[in-house]
Amino acid sequence: MRQEVGDKEASEIAASGCVPANQFTWHPVSCAVGNVKNQGAELIQPV
Repeated sequence: MRQEVGDKEASEIAASGCVPANQFTWHPVSCAVGNVKNQGAELIQPV
């Protein structure tokens, strides 16, 4: 994003580019997923 983007323009970009929450498929995850130190295939296993 350009450094000189103003508040109004940034707000317009966010509003026009956002996707409603109901367009996503949500899945439960373990707390380990939220920690950047954790790595590994076990993080994508179903909870």
